[in-house]
Amino acid sequence: MSKHPLLNKSAPTITLPDANGEPFTFTPGTQGKPAVVFFVPSVGTYGCSREMCGFRDALVDGRDFSNANVQLVGIGPNPVTDIKKWTDNNKINYPVLSDEKGDARKAFQCGKGLMGLSEGRLSFIIDKEGVIRDVMDSVLNYNGHVKFALQAIEKFGAESKAAEPAASS
Repeated sequence: MSKHPLLNKSAPTITLPDANGEPFTFTPGTQGKPAVVFFVPSVGTYGCSREMCGFRDALVDGRDFSNANVQLVGIGPNPVTDIKKWTDNNKINYPVLSDEKGDARKAFQCGKGLMGLSEGRLSFIIDKEGVIRDVMDSVLNYNGHVKFALQAIEKFGAESKAAEPAASS
């Protein structure tokens, strides 16, 4: 398996419409916390719904993987109206962006999946400085993306705690 070309490089800044049609800008490293940016082949299909609802359910306050500790952004190729309907029906608690023109897919160098038959399903783990630290590329393993992100964010949390100076007594 080849490494993604953006691995260990700064993640691109993107601006896309969110589920309400408002411009949403993701600028890596500006919130002082790691981010997970994931691309799905099509919002609302079985595998994409399982993955996106899995992220919703994992984004729980009080854990390493929470709104307070990680920025989560989902991106699909669907029009805003489809994303709005799906996010409302599924009570999604993070931004889902519409990439109808494929600009974000190009910026993140997302290829096709299933031998070119599908848009790719990729998850990017971005550290708090805005550097892509890991990438999962698997169309069929839709449940694996949430586990992959959880493990990476928990690892970042442990690394951050280990790097903190010891409290003086």
